[in-house]
Formats: sequence, structure tokens, C-alpha cells
Amino acid sequence: MQKLLLTLVGVSFALAEPSAFNAGGEVPPKSETAIINEKLFNLSDRVKTLEESQEGLKSVLEGQIQRIQSNSNKFVRLNEDNNTTLNAMKTHVDSNFALQNENIEKLKQSITALGDLITKNNQQTKQEIDSLKKEIGTLKALQEKPKELSNKAVENKEKSKQEKNQENSTDNNATLTPTDLAQDKQETKESQQVQKKTEEKPKEGEKSSVPKDASVAFTNGEKFLKDKQYEEAELNLKYAVEKMHKPAKGNYLLGEIAFEQKRYEDAIYYYKTSATRYDKADYMPRLMLNSAKSFEAINEKDNAKKFLETLVKLYPKSQEAKEAKTLLN
Repeated sequence: MQKLLLTLVGVSFALAEPSAFNAGGEVPPKSETAIINEKLFNLSDRVKTLEESQEGLKSVLEGQIQRIQSNSNKFVRLNEDNNTTLNAMKTHVDSNFALQNENIEKLKQSITALGDLITKNNQQTKQEIDSLKKEIGTLKALQEKPKELSNKAVENKEKSKQEKNQENSTDNNATLTPTDLAQDKQETKESQQVQKKTEEKPKEGEKSSVPKDASVAFTNGEKFLKDKQYEEAELNLKYAVEKMHKPAKGNYLLGEIAFEQKRYEDAIYYYKTSATRYDKADYMPRLMLNSAKSFEAINEKDNAKKFLETLVKLYPKSQEAKEAKTLLN
């Protein structure tokens, strides 16, 4: 810009130069040729000055064009960077949504599989209950027989006694001796004791009693489970769950008992019930791992794989997730 100003000032001075004619009184007049040459020189100088001015303007214009081009390039690069960042963010968000949708879909499939297995298990349980009812009916019939026999034996004794009395009274008009009466009395007593024992005998499969306090039963159940007394643990925990005392954890512990006893379908049922009631519990990784192992044990490998994959994704830092990765590999 400064160069352009200097050039313009030079042009102004050149244009303001005084005429060569009559420049001074004492200088002799110039010839026509000298005047023409002088004019040509002045014109050449002016042309040169204009060319220099033009070059200066050209230089300034090129500088401005370069600046504009540089700014334009910066804007383009900035716009490209912004587009790249936005595309990366969009890709990341889409990836996260896709991953979450995949996890949700797998959970839905796992829940559906559990539901189908529960239905199947309920059908089997109904069949088992019907079978047990038949067995109980048979046992009751068998228990009634000793009572009938005992009553019949007493009746026969009494009848025999009456007949004997009648014979004695008819033949000899004699009475029973104290020894006979004592013997009859002892026989009657023994018969009554047999009948009482038969009535007091506990039915097959009858369960032992548990505390009426559900919280005490739950605590006892945990203790029995820790000591591997699975039958007592199951009785106490079932009672606590029926009384709605910690049903989520109670069903989980019942699942653990069934898993340890290799009743894998029962284990899956209890694990499913527990997860449905409360799926944020700290025992969820173990619940999912043992659910997968239970599915594997009953040869439902697809469900087992889904549970292992979901466990790794939801609880990647847990010890159960490490074991799940080993099982998947």
C-alpha cells in the first residue's frame, strides 16, 4: 500500500512539471527538435511512471487476492473439519443407539425364552402334582386299612367274648374269671395302641415346621444354604417368599439351591422370577451366569449364549463376565 502511494505522488509531480518553453528569460529559445525530444522524454517518463503505478496497483491487488484466497481456504478447511466432527459424532451416536437396541433385543429374547421355559415347567409341575395326588390317595387308602383291620379285630374279639360268655352261662352258669377279664382288657388296650400309632404316623413327604416370623425364616434359610442344608433352606425361604418377605432375593436363593441340586429348570424359573421383581440387584451377574449354565445343562445352547453375551455387555468388569468370556470362547 505504501509503495502505491509513493508511485501516485511521483506521477503527481511529473504531471505538475513546468513547460520547457520560456523556462527563463536569459536561456536562449530551444529548437523545435529539442522541444519535441524533451516532450518525448517527458512522455516516456510519464509512461514509465504510470507503468510503475500499474505494477504497484497490480501488486496490491494480487496481495488482496492472495489474502481472500487464504481466508477462503481457511473457511473451507474449517467447514470440512466441522463436517468431519459432526459426521464422527453422528456415527458415534448411531453406533451407541444400535448397540443399545441390540442389547435390548437380546434381553427381550432371553425373557421370551425364560417365559417359554416357565410355561413348560408349569406343565411338568402340574403333571407331577397330579401324580402326587394319586400317590397320596393310595397312601391314605393304605393307612385306612390298618384302622379297619384293627376295628374288625376288636369287633371279632368282642363277638368271640360274647359267644364264650353265652356258652359258659349256658353250660355251667359260670362267670369269667379275673384272669380272663384282664387278658381281654390287655388285648383291647394293645389293639387301641396299634390304632393310635396308625393314626399318628406322619404322612410320607410331610414337611417339618418353620418359624412363623417370615424374617426369621428368611435368616434361617440363608444360614441353612450357607451350611449346604438345602432342604431346610428351601423350606424356610419358600415360607418367607410366600409371606412376601424379600421375594426378589428369596427367589434368587431358591434358584441357587435348585442349581446346586442340579434341578436346572427349577433354577431357571426362580432366577427369572427374581430378575423380574428386581433387576438392579448386586447378585445379577451371578444370576445371569448360573442361568446360562442351567440353559447349557438342559441343552438350550442358544439361550445360554444369549445370557453370556448379555452378561459381558452389561457387567463387563465383573468376575462373572470374565468366566462368561471363557465359556463363550
